[in-house]
Amino acid sequence: MVTTIATRSIRAYALGGTAPATYHFGPADPGGTPDEDPLVHDADETTPAVPRVLVVDDDPAIVGMLQRALSRGGLHVDTAGSASEALARVDQGSYDAAVLDLVMPGRDGADLASELRLRLPGLPIALLTGYTQSPLLAGAERSGTRVFAKPVVLHELVDFLKAEIG
Repeated sequence: MVTTIATRSIRAYALGGTAPATYHFGPADPGGTPDEDPLVHDADETTPAVPRVLVVDDDPAIVGMLQRALSRGGLHVDTAGSASEALARVDQGSYDAAVLDLVMPGRDGADLASELRLRLPGLPIALLTGYTQSPLLAGAERSGTRVFAKPVVLHELVDFLKAEIG
């Protein structure tokens, strides 16, 4: 990996890849205005896109743990603390998979899964729950959502997401 401070960029090789990607941190011109997104990625056509996963849970500790585990598994993770926040994120961009908590204040994970399927048909969804006998699960399982009981075996979740994303 080569870091160039003057241009505030990094050239890096993806694991198993041969083509480098360039990451720019802010403008190259110190007098310029910062980009909206401070991390701008210029990948060439041979750099595979990192799958994007949306994690939705009202417990920040669970969100952090899932974010770390999925990121280590090679996935890009965006998070939301509620169903409404998740839908706002989906309106801003597309996702390759979603991981949802079943029981959340307001709109539950099963209802959110149904809405996500309408907006992103074929989206692989993992539903996490400590309530394995919940009546909310019947509809979720019929819709093709995979249910994982808490505590979640993280490598099984990562393996499921990677297999479903392809």
